[in-house]
Amino acid sequence: MKISRQRHQKLLYGGIIATPALLLTLFLLMVGNDIIALRNVDPTVIYQDLKTQISTKKLENFPLPEKLSSLDRSRKTIFFFGASTLLLSDGGVFPDYLEQIDSDIQAVNFGENGIDSLLVRERVREALKIARPDLMFVLLGDNDYNTAFHNSIIPTYFDRLGWLLRLPYLFESEPAEITHFASHDFYWYKRLHQPELFNFLQKIGLFNIDIQKYQPINSLITQYCTQNLGVILDMASAQQIPVVVMTPIENLRAEPFGDIKTTTTLYKRGLSSTDYGESIRLLKAAKDTELFTYDLRAKSDIIESIRSLNRKNVYVLDLEKVLEKREFAFGSEDFVDYVHYNDRTHLMVADILYDFLSHNHLIE
Repeated sequence: MKISRQRHQKLLYGGIIATPALLLTLFLLMVGNDIIALRNVDPTVIYQDLKTQISTKKLENFPLPEKLSSLDRSRKTIFFFGASTLLLSDGGVFPDYLEQIDSDIQAVNFGENGIDSLLVRERVREALKIARPDLMFVLLGDNDYNTAFHNSIIPTYFDRLGWLLRLPYLFESEPAEITHFASHDFYWYKRLHQPELFNFLQKIGLFNIDIQKYQPINSLITQYCTQNLGVILDMASAQQIPVVVMTPIENLRAEPFGDIKTTTTLYKRGLSSTDYGESIRLLKAAKDTELFTYDLRAKSDIIESIRSLNRKNVYVLDLEKVLEKREFAFGSEDFVDYVHYNDRTHLMVADILYDFLSHNHLIE
C-alpha cells in the first residue's frame, strides 16, 4: 500500500515537472512549423493573387457628403476626393482650413477612410452625377499600397506567426500607444509588433527577404493607381472641370519594415545623415522598399507618375517638392502616425494649396 502511494506521488510529481517541458516542446514545434512556412512564401504567388484581387475587386457605396445637397452657388465649389488624409487629424483638416482662408470657397469633402484609387474613382463618378463643381481636388496613392499589401502580402506572412505574439500580448497590461489612432486589441497589437518580429527573425538568420522579387508587385500597384487616376481625369475632362492632383507626403522618419539588409540599412543611414537632401533621399529609398510596415506609404513610382501628369486642365501640386525646398522635417512633429497630418501640417497644406490655386487663377 505504501509502495503504491509512493508510486502515485512519483507519477504526479513527474507529470507536474514534465508538463511545462511538453508544453514548451509543443510551442517550439508550432513556431518551427510557422517559420518553415514563412520561409517558403513565394512572391510570384502573391503577385498572381494580387492581380486576381485587382481584376475582381468589388465596388462599394459610401454615403455622399450632406453638404452636397445644399450647395451655395454664389461660392467657388471645390470637390475634394481622397481617403483618410482628408479626414484624420489631431485638430482640423486642410479642406476646412481652405474655407477659413477664403470664405468665397466652398469645400465639399468626399474623403472616406481606407479607400484606394478605384473607390476614389467611384466616388468621383457618383458625385459628378449629382453636381458639377468649379474645381476638383484629388489626393491618392497611399491606400493603393496599404490596401493591396494588407490583402495579399500581410495575410501571407503575418498570419503565420501568431503564436510568437500571443504570449507577450497576454502579459502586456497596458500596451504602448504607438500611434494617435491605434487601438489596443490583438489585431492592432499584431499589426504594430509583427514587423519588429520579422526584423528579429532576419537578424538571427531564420528568415530572409529578397526585396527585388517584390518589384513586380510594386509595378502592378502603380499601374492600377495610374489607370484609376486616368479614368478620374477623363470624367472631369468630359465636363470641362479643372483638376488639382496633389502628390502624397508621409512621415519618412517613421520606421519602415522589410529587408533589414536594404530597408533598415537605408533608414538608419537616412536618420544619421546631417545633409538634408541626402537624408530625405535615403529615407524615401527606405520607404520604397518597405513590405511589413503596419501602414504602407505611397512609393516613389506612384508619386513620379502623378508628378509627370501632362494633361489639359490638370494642375499638379507637387507638395513633396514644395516641402523639400522648405527643408520640411517629414517627421513625428508633422504627422500623427505614418501618413496622417497633424493640425499644424493641415494648416500649412491649406496655405500652400490656396497660394497654388491663386497662382494658377483657379479661384477667380
